[in-house]
Amino acid sequence: MSIREASLATGATRATLRRDIDAGRFPGAFREDTSRGSGLGIWRVPVADLVAAGYSLRSESAAVPEPDRTGLENEVRELRAELERERERREAAEALARERAEALEDAQRALRAMLASAPLAPVRSVEEERPRRPR
Repeated sequence: MSIREASLATGATRATLRRDIDAGRFPGAFREDTSRGSGLGIWRVPVADLVAAGYSLRSESAAVPEPDRTGLENEVRELRAELERERERREAAEALARERAEALEDAQRALRAMLASAPLAPVRSVEEERPRRPR
């Protein structure tokens, strides 16, 4: 259960429970993974750790409030829609990258063909290209 839920279940303050976590009194406590990285989410404390540390639990109805499933379902629906939009953007970007790569290859082939068929002009030195001043 979360620190908030543990606080409601035991009557201890959240600050007290955090200090107990820092002191190592809840060996099974861990932080959840989030989209920002591993172990950066909320703390979870096993009920067995609370009891082993000497906390007593209140009645079950006061311990863990029922989560708002409607809000979670809406959030999941929104995240799925956002994921689908990102997939479409990625696919469009990949198609554009393929088109540009093909256009670049075509241009390189054309340049090689032009260079192969055109006679090379004689190369003159810099001295030859400068107009000479009359003396």
